Amino acid sequence: MTISSEFCGAGAAAGAPANRARGWKLDCHPMLDFHNHLMPAVDDGAVDIDESRAGLQTLQAHGVTGIITTPHLRASLTLRPRDLAGFLGVLDGAWSSRTSLAAAEFPDLHLERGVELMLDVPNPNLDDARLRLAGTSYVLAEFPSMTVPPHSTLAIRNLRQSGRGKCAVAGCAQLMKDRGGIALHRALTATNPGRLLRDEPPLPATAFECDSKPFWRRMIPWR
Repeated sequence: MTISSEFCGAGAAAGAPANRARGWKLDCHPMLDFHNHLMPAVDDGAVDIDESRAGLQTLQAHGVTGIITTPHLRASLTLRPRDLAGFLGVLDGAWSSRTSLAAAEFPDLHLERGVELMLDVPNPNLDDARLRLAGTSYVLAEFPSMTVPPHSTLAIRNLRQSGRGKCAVAGCAQLMKDRGGIALHRALTATNPGRLLRDEPPLPATAFECDSKPFWRRMIPWR
């Protein structure tokens, strides 16, 4: 999913052809993509550096300027320090390859890292900054088996109380609703994803005007 730091934008599928051939493209700038699988050969995303390159090309073509790559990682792994160190070492190697590629071919893209944390246990240890989005206190989490398990609220509560798992999407959504952006929230979270899956152009979304930095720019220091 691609979300703009200005609340304008809904995702371009990394690795898919740019939509210029269909006569439309996303037109919201700047955008931050914080959920993708473009580290080469570490999960079910990019299988090699060529697929990683194709994904970066697609995201850049749609106006993305900042990317946080998020390979899959099971929360239970964070409770086994030796196994976690081994897997993070693998990710470090893939991250090095990807940053070298970006520096050589995509100098205008700003790259950071995190993980997509599968909550197979309710109490992960997120002390290692590489597990969090760009080293911030935010984490991208998912539930196992494409379902919301019993007592899932306990896992979310544990993350929030740890100080290492702020809920960025919930904060973003509430801020939009508080400013009267209910229709925009619906377009970004429900309408536009469906349109993109049907190969239709997304509905336009206008950025909120505000005196302070937008939510994503406050969240990510380099925004």
